Amino acid sequence: SHEVGVRTTVMLQRIPESFGAELVQETLDSLGYAGLYDAVYVPLKRGLAESLRYAFVNFTSPEHAIHCIRMCEGRPFGTSDSALICTAEYSRCQGADVIRARASGAGAREAEGGRPRRRR
Repeated sequence: SHEVGVRTTVMLQRIPESFGAELVQETLDSLGYAGLYDAVYVPLKRGLAESLRYAFVNFTSPEHAIHCIRMCEGRPFGTSDSALICTAEYSRCQGADVIRARASGAGAREAEGGRPRRRR
């Protein structure tokens, strides 16, 4: 079990279904997080290029993770016209390796062109 002070992976929920990993990354970058995260995974609906409205982001430090939770919680995520209000919390699964493994496994199962993107 990860203690609060060492957790780096955040789950963003209630994001627009049109947001794949690239739009999540662009939104995070516009919020000032460019270079402060090392993995992003957005699960997609089977066979579609639509998200399940949540994303996992692994930050490079616990401080960046908690800042993102505070920044995104209770606000719309991104510049979408969506009325969805984002909820942000620590993910039960922690670490860039876990996020990359989930993205790789899902990519093998999703339709062509649906492979999640991840930062290196």
